[in-house]
Amino acid sequence: FNADTPTGLLEASVVQWFWLQDCRCGEDQFNSLHEQLIARWQQCLIPGTQVHFAALAGHPEDSGTTRYLMDTALQAGLRAVLIDIESIGHADDGRGFVDLNGQAITHLFKLYPWEWLWQDDFAEYLAFRARTDVPHRPREVRGRTLLQVRDPQGRPVPDAEVAVRGSSGSAMWARTDTAGRAWIAPDAFDAGASQLYEVTVRQGVARTTGVLKRGQQSALDIVLDAAAPPARARLDLVFLVDATGSMGDEIARLRATLHTIADEVARLPSRPDTCFGLVAYRDRGDAFLLRSHDFTNDLTGFQQVLDQLQADGGGDNPEAMNEALHEAVHALNWRGSGATRLMVLLADAPPHLNYGGPQYDDDMMAALGKGIKIFSVGASGLDPQGEYIQRQIAQYTGGRFVFLTYRDRSRPGSGPGTETVHDVRNYSVDTLDRLIVRLVSEELARLPAATGAQKPL
Repeated sequence: FNADTPTGLLEASVVQWFWLQDCRCGEDQFNSLHEQLIARWQQCLIPGTQVHFAALAGHPEDSGTTRYLMDTALQAGLRAVLIDIESIGHADDGRGFVDLNGQAITHLFKLYPWEWLWQDDFAEYLAFRARTDVPHRPREVRGRTLLQVRDPQGRPVPDAEVAVRGSSGSAMWARTDTAGRAWIAPDAFDAGASQLYEVTVRQGVARTTGVLKRGQQSALDIVLDAAAPPARARLDLVFLVDATGSMGDEIARLRATLHTIADEVARLPSRPDTCFGLVAYRDRGDAFLLRSHDFTNDLTGFQQVLDQLQADGGGDNPEAMNEALHEAVHALNWRGSGATRLMVLLADAPPHLNYGGPQYDDDMMAALGKGIKIFSVGASGLDPQGEYIQRQIAQYTGGRFVFLTYRDRSRPGSGPGTETVHDVRNYSVDTLDRLIVRLVSEELARLPAATGAQKPL
């Protein structure tokens, strides 16, 4: 149910009219949507009133509909400003909502599907964090700022390199995702609490800088004169899998559906050139600690690797997730500029926090620096500490925490259902393969369709 989304409005108003003039010149169409929209604007607001129009940048259908409605407002004598919905901020001086120029938003049309609101989870993550007291490695993200990088035509710039340096000398690195976005959380890397940060963005020979003021900006918009994205998407997809004894059902499902996942991803409008990688892990004292398989586009060979992976060992709850995440981020040969890099973390236990060596918070920061977005999938038996850490990793890298549901929560092999042990309020039900395809599809949907690809109906 998309109450915010006037699906088909553009087609029913002006597209249909132009088709009629081309095919049946001189005839009139049945509806007068275009004229009535202009008239309604004139009834609602006096001429010269400024209206902001907001939709999600990088979503052509919604942006097109929003631009059309903005055009009807202009024809009605109003002033109009087009903004990205994620660039809306809130002023602390009582002016309420403002745009990136600090201008108050007094009248706003927004187009944002309600199911997307349902999926937005940052506020719920903060609430979960406040009510969950478990051991973890703290990295504060509450005061984060959204960086949006666009080209001069207003199109998002994916996979741009980002460097953020504070006046204290602290620094962090990131790469923009397929929507040209990256989250900057100063308190996660800057113990010196700098008040100003220099933000440098580059891609190829293009380079520009901006300034971020701590606590005063919820979004930072930067224009970069970058080259167009590759004609065909390149996707690096890694499965980071807990292979201890309790994960047998999940590993079996992944083995059984690998070809289905690959086929559905290959048919996406961007027609991605996909390479698969695997890092499986258990714990110290088991038959192996880590078992890695570097990226390959040989699906048959990768299927054989998965077929050989068996669940065994473990038993003490915390497992070698720290070492495995470090291996996946630093040892695999992720492709360079222009690639989309995704990792699916499938686990039912937290990492050891008392071992020396790599730590998950350092490597989630390194993942953001390399442009690796991590989707954490909570499997059967994941305790509150494991859920906390998986959510933490997903939030910092711009990914999402999702989880598997079971018909009978005590028997993971009972199949998908409505039973879950996770601290969530509302959720929908999907199998593991459907979850993976949906997450990949949502990420790649922001990229241009490959030449010759048809847009799904």
